[in-house]
Amino acid sequence: MITKKVCVSYSLGKDSTLALHRSIQAGNEVVALIISINEENDRSWFHGVNQEIIQKTSESLNIPIIYAKSKGEDYQEVFIKTLVKAKKLGVTECVFGDIDIIEHQEWCSNVCNEAGLKANFPLWKENRKTLVEEFIDCGFKALIKTVSKQHSLPKSLLFRTLTKEVLKELEAFQVDVCGENGEYHTLVYDGPLFKNTIKVKNEGIHESEYSYSVILKLEENNISE
Repeated sequence: MITKKVCVSYSLGKDSTLALHRSIQAGNEVVALIISINEENDRSWFHGVNQEIIQKTSESLNIPIIYAKSKGEDYQEVFIKTLVKAKKLGVTECVFGDIDIIEHQEWCSNVCNEAGLKANFPLWKENRKTLVEEFIDCGFKALIKTVSKQHSLPKSLLFRTLTKEVLKELEAFQVDVCGENGEYHTLVYDGPLFKNTIKVKNEGIHESEYSYSVILKLEENNISE
């Protein structure tokens, strides 16, 4: 029985994917994925995923996208307008993958309030390590896409699938294994919600002032069913 129509603020990373998974398990109808795009480079904000991969992910999940395209300074305004679009589709709540950073929770709650929606946090205040282990145990697969220089994580972690063995390596660097503080970002490419594996290839490494990121490109042999 469907209990609510919801949208999901989706980064294509592990936490928002687990939040999406839990929302579906709770019987909710996910009407749309809200994906924020940086207009300057046409990639997702924060995770830097190109739109080709984003679209293929949407097709595999069989959930449409409502894009929130902004330049940065208008990020919040655009996000609220995007939530209003979702509300017109019958959505009553927006689901977020935030875990325990109160500033994030407050921001999400405020933008939802402005749009006339309720903010839903299915992972809120749960143990970080337990959550990432649940993600892996559910059968989801994610590549490490970005590592933080601030947390001294090596480039050798890039383009590796997140496993419990990799979690042990992260623990050895004395960082949060869930990456909630920005230690690393992921791209989910397969799992129980996916009709098809999202096949990507490594096109090199981009270095910024704060991080190293693998440049991902969709492989040509991705199949849509």
